[in-house]
Amino acid sequence: DSESIEQKRFSGVTGSSEPQVGSPEFFEGVLQWVSFITAETIINDDAAKQEFVNALNGGDAIKLEDLLDNDNTSTAHFYSSFRDIYAIYYKPGRPETSLPTNPGSTVVGPGILPTVPVTDVEAISLGFDDFVNYLLKDNCVEMYLPNGGLTRLNTGTGIIASTAHPLATRNHNYGYERNNNSIVELPVVNIFYSRTLVVARPFRTTWPGAPAQCAYSEYNNIPSFNSFLD
Repeated sequence: DSESIEQKRFSGVTGSSEPQVGSPEFFEGVLQWVSFITAETIINDDAAKQEFVNALNGGDAIKLEDLLDNDNTSTAHFYSSFRDIYAIYYKPGRPETSLPTNPGSTVVGPGILPTVPVTDVEAISLGFDDFVNYLLKDNCVEMYLPNGGLTRLNTGTGIIASTAHPLATRNHNYGYERNNNSIVELPVVNIFYSRTLVVARPFRTTWPGAPAQCAYSEYNNIPSFNSFLD
């Protein structure tokens, strides 16, 4: 049917080794990617960084829909830069279905980059639309900067790491640290990480019109997603 065709095009699933759409592995992979691209955006683009800081409005979390709303003029530069970073890493079937590389390896993203950049503008556009729709229409996601991350972002050394909620009750996950052109996978990111950290995490909501799945009942073992690195 058309839905399964759309899911296959979006997911790039070609075999049982790929994470399936809707699985925790798939969702966590997408969260890793959105935090990774967000960190890349704010470390490489000062105007996008300022819009990100403004959107936080002195807080430590911002709904992804406020950053990736194409009609929101106050984050238009962030949106454009985020999309450009996505295009750099795009490959059919990824970012969405990337599995993490082995902890401790030196990498250039949450997965293996294509050796030749994709120049198919239409494919990139479709991929980006699917990526954003999955995040904004099928899920409820926010970006979180723990441990005074906003202050560090404004006054820090320029080293930024990214990670995602592990969708489990453990208090650590792997992540990616970038410093200028160097990006290294961190096998463990926890509350003791002392530099700017960008975390992508779900949030539960029951507001009218919210996707039904934003209740995240499949993760009832996690009382609050806010407890990770909080």
